[in-house]
Amino acid sequence: MLNEKLTTIKGIGPRKAELLAKLGLFCLQDALLYEPADYIGLYGEMCISELIDTCEAFLRVIIIEPLKRTFFNGKAMVYATACDDTGRVKVCWFNQPYRFDQLKEGMEVWLKGRYDAQKKRIINPTVMHEYSGIQPIYSTIKGISQRDIKNIVRTALDTFRNSLEDAMPIYIRQKFELCELNFAVENLHYPLDNAALVRAKRRIMFDNLLCYFIMLKLRQNALRGSHGISFSISSELIAEFKQNLSFKLTSAQERVMEEIASDMMKLEPMNRLVQGDVGSGKTIVAIFAMYAAVKNGYQAVIMAPTDMLAQQHYVQLKRFFGDKACVLTGNMRTTERAEKYVGLIEGRYMAITGTHALIQEAVNFSNLGLIITDEQQRFGVAQRAALNNKGLTPDTIVMSATPIPRTLALIMYGDLDISMIDELPPDRKTIKTHIVTAKKRISMYRFIEERWKYGEQAYVVCPTIEGIEGNEHVSSAVDVYNELRQLLSVPVGLLHGQMSAAEKDAIMQQFRRGDIAVLVSTTVIEVGVDVPNATIMVIESAERFGLAQLHQLRGRVGRSYKQSWCFLLNSEGISGIAERLKVMTETTDGFIIAQRDLELRGCGEFLGFRQHGESELSVLTTDIQLIGEASSAAEMIIEDKPETAAKLCKKAEELLNSKSKMIIFN
Repeated sequence: MLNEKLTTIKGIGPRKAELLAKLGLFCLQDALLYEPADYIGLYGEMCISELIDTCEAFLRVIIIEPLKRTFFNGKAMVYATACDDTGRVKVCWFNQPYRFDQLKEGMEVWLKGRYDAQKKRIINPTVMHEYSGIQPIYSTIKGISQRDIKNIVRTALDTFRNSLEDAMPIYIRQKFELCELNFAVENLHYPLDNAALVRAKRRIMFDNLLCYFIMLKLRQNALRGSHGISFSISSELIAEFKQNLSFKLTSAQERVMEEIASDMMKLEPMNRLVQGDVGSGKTIVAIFAMYAAVKNGYQAVIMAPTDMLAQQHYVQLKRFFGDKACVLTGNMRTTERAEKYVGLIEGRYMAITGTHALIQEAVNFSNLGLIITDEQQRFGVAQRAALNNKGLTPDTIVMSATPIPRTLALIMYGDLDISMIDELPPDRKTIKTHIVTAKKRISMYRFIEERWKYGEQAYVVCPTIEGIEGNEHVSSAVDVYNELRQLLSVPVGLLHGQMSAAEKDAIMQQFRRGDIAVLVSTTVIEVGVDVPNATIMVIESAERFGLAQLHQLRGRVGRSYKQSWCFLLNSEGISGIAERLKVMTETTDGFIIAQRDLELRGCGEFLGFRQHGESELSVLTTDIQLIGEASSAAEMIIEDKPETAAKLCKKAEELLNSKSKMIIFN
């Protein structure tokens, strides 16, 4: 019943089911694990006199003096004063003119928002006219309301309340103080209190971590002691490869290439993680490994998380391998895909790139010797393993441009040899990074307009495709695109993950050619997009991103000799958040930023639970100890209960290969 379709719920027809699928909601299990984006009333009511800087305020107030002001650019600001028995506080809403009609003199409402002590106001708070206990707020899209999501979640909870079988071994739950599964699922949505929510999230995250480690450790055990391929890599082969390059390698690239060559010449299968900051030149190191494999008569594959990145790799592979290179993605025509399948099994294609389409059952290789996973954290463990199973103990490289702090890397990749490309090409200029307030936003866009005269282009990245009900202050790509088309006199384009592959490719081709000056996008451009004339990165609602992701996005510019800029817009205008973003203005070292992100946001971005086309797990852990505990628990289960481990591993593989965002053991 967990896999029962949402169309069985009253009020959910085919059209709404199609929209819900865009949110990753396909069945009742997805509804059970659709984590709220926020909660109202989680910490209980406060008094105005208790407000402190950056606190999440939840106030029962009387509204007085509501006022609306419209600016020359059409933007509106709604102001009001909120008061209770302990004092008064200013409240304002940016570009939400409808608030003026909602708020009447003397009206009693509940407000939820962050307090900015420096400006002595609450910005863009959520407004509730009624309140009954802790309430979830879910991410939505146009056509799907909060009421729709709550109806689906309520139906799923009512259907399975106290009936989910908890397959987590009792001794694991007791040792690591984990709550029961039914309690976790219920309190994820409607927590009894803050403590109950923390326990619920901890349990669900532990399940995901345990899944990860069981699969990882079982695969490690299977590979241990196996024989691989001993490649022949001479100094002449290395020199031949370098002659094909139009640039000089950095000393860090040279060092990592030597480490890879040494591994490939051994009989034991290579299992290496290559880390490098954005722009450090990991791809050319990967192509060297592919070059060595192909020269030895073996096929080599590099799997990418997006069509755009796969196509970019293909352009590079064509330079080195000519007609022996091919690309395989899910959006290809059936006949084209069939031709590629035949070419792979016949060995006509030796250097292959593609997306998750490479792991489909129909894909087979004649002599697969090397597998490279680019942006490894974007793939589930089961997806990476599925590709490895298409060869006989092939050598493996996983690459990441998301720097992983050493403490976390040792837990996550304890059995991998780790290579670090810790040097950037010498001609790169430091990207100038600035935090931009709402007052300076229009001036910033005028600066972008000016740079267009010099042939320079800009990305504008937003955290959502469309607006989220209950989070109106969060910038969406569609809204910003429509605004900039009116505001700017230069060509503006729009790119997001709900577009078809053909639409995305057409937009990117226009941007590369210089037909588009400003590309408004979601994080679909986070990895792999390389346009040298793009010198400006604008990140709207930057407070919604972790520091590591901001660093990734910043790395889309600064990829030539030209000066580049990154502008971080703090849409909530809160000084405490600006302090966190300030880290980005102080360093461009990805490893320093990653360590700070680990301290501030937790480990979720580094764990490898992302599915193709999906964002990271919405439940993050802020405690690296939880990761260590899950790793220990996986070892205990594998050693004490191998049958249980195999069962959980199979369950995890099924779920990771499905479209579910999270895993529960039941």
